[in-house]
Amino acid sequence: MVFESFEGTRVLQLKPSNGVEEVELRYAASIKSGKMTIYYDSTGEKKELVTLNDSSPVNDIITIKYSNPKIYLIFESPSCSNGVFDFSFVELA
Repeated sequence: MVFESFEGTRVLQLKPSNGVEEVELRYAASIKSGKMTIYYDSTGEKKELVTLNDSSPVNDIITIKYSNPKIYLIFESPSCSNGVFDFSFVELA
């Protein structure tokens, strides 16, 4: 996801294969100005993944266990600009 400006909330839905209960989420993110918080929801409860501001880019990996058939990535920002969020996920089990 690449954007020039962002305000509000956006939700992405990931659908791992049937029978998979754990994924590894690899992501890289940055913004030039403003603030954005990215959450994930894998169990019906929203959890913070990372908060971005106009500082250094973030590059990380997290293992997510889940009980729902879908995983949601939730992007929230009062206002930010010139951002990038790249991700991939690997099914573990």
